[in-house]
Amino acid sequence: MPDSSLKPIWLTKGIQLEQSRTHKSFSIGENGLAHLPGQALSYWRIHAVFTAAFAVVFLTVVWIFVRGYSQRITDIYIILVASITVLVSIDLLIALKWKFRHYSFTVTGNYIYVVQGRFIRRALLIPIRCVISVEALQGPLMRSLGLYSLEITTLLKIDSFGPFTLDIADELRATITQAHSFSNTPSMESV
Repeated sequence: MPDSSLKPIWLTKGIQLEQSRTHKSFSIGENGLAHLPGQALSYWRIHAVFTAAFAVVFLTVVWIFVRGYSQRITDIYIILVASITVLVSIDLLIALKWKFRHYSFTVTGNYIYVVQGRFIRRALLIPIRCVISVEALQGPLMRSLGLYSLEITTLLKIDSFGPFTLDIADELRATITQAHSFSNTPSMESV
C-alpha cells in the first residue's frame, strides 16, 4: 500500500477519491476524482442570502420613494419580495446541495479537469501546457470561511473553480504551476 503522506494534500484531506480511477483518462462529462470541501456549500448559502437581502433592501428603498404614486406599485413590490423569498428558499434547500453534489475536479501533471452540473453538464479540460497563470482569490466572505477560489488563465480565457480551503488551494496551485513549469522547460536533449 502506498504511503499516504506522498499523496497530494487534496487527496488526503477528506476529499472523496475513487482509488480505482487514479490513473485512468476521463471521458467527457465523467466525474472528477475529488469534490469541494464542505465549507463551499456554506459559502454558497451565505452568498445567496446576502444577495437576496441586498435585492430586498434595494426594492424597499425604491418602493419607499415611489409608493405614493399607485397601489399597483405596492402590489408589485409585495410580489417581487415574495418571489425573491421563494426562490432563495428553493436555492438554499435544494439547488445548492445539488450544485455541491455534482461538482468534481481532478488536477494532474498533465491536465486540469472540472465537471459541474447534472442537467446542464459542463466539463472543462485544460491541458497544463496551456496554463499561463494560477491566481488564488479570496473575498471577505471567503476569508471568514477560510476558502479560496482559483482562477486558471489560459491564452483565450480565464476559468475559475472552487472554493477550496487554504491547504487544498495551495496544493492545487503548486501542482499546476510545478507541472506547467516542468512542461515548458526545454530538455537537455533539445539544447
